[in-house]
Formats: sequence, structure tokens, C-alpha cells
Amino acid sequence: LVTVENEYGICKSGGSNSALYTFRENEWHLLRDRDYYTPYCQPRNVGQRFALHALLASTDEIPLVILKGSAGTAKTFLSLAAGLQGYYHSGFDRIMITRSNTLSDNDLGFLPGDLEDKMGPLIAPFMDNLQILLKGQNEEKEQIKMQIEDMFETGIIEICSLAYMRGRSLVNSFIIVDEAQNCTIGQILEIITRAGKGSKVVLLGDPDQIDSPKLDRKNNGLTFAAERMKGSKLCAQVSFDESETVRSMLAAEGAKRLVIK
Repeated sequence: LVTVENEYGICKSGGSNSALYTFRENEWHLLRDRDYYTPYCQPRNVGQRFALHALLASTDEIPLVILKGSAGTAKTFLSLAAGLQGYYHSGFDRIMITRSNTLSDNDLGFLPGDLEDKMGPLIAPFMDNLQILLKGQNEEKEQIKMQIEDMFETGIIEICSLAYMRGRSLVNSFIIVDEAQNCTIGQILEIITRAGKGSKVVLLGDPDQIDSPKLDRKNNGLTFAAERMKGSKLCAQVSFDESETVRSMLAAEGAKRLVIK
């Protein structure tokens, strides 16, 4: 059995008891509750515990995290929870969020408004998840709205376009790239190689949901990064399966019955 750096595993006893481990520096290390604890959310399955451990790990240990899985496995939700934890408790200067515009990132230049207006439709999932996360902190609806607006106005959360990453120095930042399967290899390479000291890069996506006509399951930024970074002590990867989805019963049933193979 070949084991790679930052691989996660479960040790089961003869009964119902089990323990979670991670393999690092040629040793298996027991994961404890504090290793994946954040006040912003509670993990609901083993995959989410592994993901939170990777997301909350220091940038000295794991500066790159890759989460793969279908919609409803809480990839974005967990990443934002870890980002908030990182900003308020671990010293990150900002949370940077972006996702690929599958039409063309160049089209942003022709849309009216500033960058935030242009990126608005693309980052709607982040807004939905922020509302849920802050609601979990027992905030009132109006307070949540004001708090989210304040996060953007003060630069705690920054909306970014992949088209404008070149030349930037991404220092001490928690960088979330959603729908990374729709990014080109060049875009992902640019983000990872631009990450400065103290920054963490989080790539999220589902290789089975390619929306760009120029990419496929094997030829995309997410798959490329996952394959090339496998075994690196600086990268942790978690792949969720269908049993770990936290969608509603209707959404799960629809995904099973209505998706055209």
C-alpha cells in the first residue's frame, strides 16, 4: 500500500469506534476534534472533517488545498468558514474569492459597472453561503446584510477576476477559486505561482461538471493541479463522494434521476 503526504485515513476497531488520521512526514498522526474545529460550522461527515483540517492548517504546513466533489458537498461553505476563521483568528489580511467566467473572462470588460458589479452573478454562491455562516452566529437578518456589506467595503473580502491576476502579489491572503474545473491550466498555474508568503490557495470544483467548451475532464486546471501536486507535503486533497452530499432530499433525488449521462 503506497501512502502519500497529507493522505487521510480512518482506523476502525472491531466495534463501532473509529479514529481519523493524516499521513505526514512518514508518520500517521491522529486527528483530534480541535484539528478541524471552527465556530462558524460543524462538520457533518468524515470528508468534511478532513477538509476542515486541511483548510485550517497553517500556511507553513498546507498552503494549497484541493477539494473535489459534486454540488452539495459543502466545498464552498467549508472554505468560507475556514476563511473567516483565518481572517479573524489566524492573521490573514483578506479573503480573496473568484471563479471562472466560462463565457470569457475578457467579457468582463464590456459589462457595465465596476468589477464587483461585473463579478456579482459569478460570486452569488459565496453570498448565499456567507448568509448561512453568519446566521449560524445567531445574527439577525438585517445585521447579516450589514455585516456582509461591511466585509466587502473594508476589504475583508475581495472579489477578484482571474483575468486580472497577472502582476499581482497575493501576500497573506486566503484565496478561494471556485469552479476550478472551468479554469485553464494557465489560469491555475498563475494563481498558485502568484501566491506570496503567508497565503493559502483553495481550489474547488467537480471534474465531472465541465461547462467550458474548450476543456474536458482531463484537460482543465483543477485536474492538472490535483495530479501534479499529489504527494507534495505542501498540498492536501479531499475528494467527496455522493454519500457525503448535504443537499436536500429533492436536490439529491433530482441529481440522481434528471442528470443526462
